[in-house]
Amino acid sequence: MSKPTSANGVLSSSLQAAANIATLIAASLLSIVLVKNYFLPRPLVRPTPITAGARAVSAGDNLKAKIPDVDWKANGETVLLALSTCCHSVPKVRQFSSS
Repeated sequence: MSKPTSANGVLSSSLQAAANIATLIAASLLSIVLVKNYFLPRPLVRPTPITAGARAVSAGDNLKAKIPDVDWKANGETVLLALSTCCHSVPKVRQFSSS
């Protein structure tokens, strides 16, 4: 391979080298992410138990006492969405979404 002699040739060669290095870095990072997500075992995540001091909320509870800083009458309609790390309420979600 001959060395470039003009300024445009040097710039083109430098730009091509930078592009090659950037491509190698991107491919390496993508490979690491793919191996980490698909080939390495994931640690078992266990839900943390609710402690005695936590504000546990059950279906039908009056939220005015449990969440006192919310003005429930400021809006005519309020939707409260509760999320859990354990998913055993899919039938309830389907029942809620169909009503």
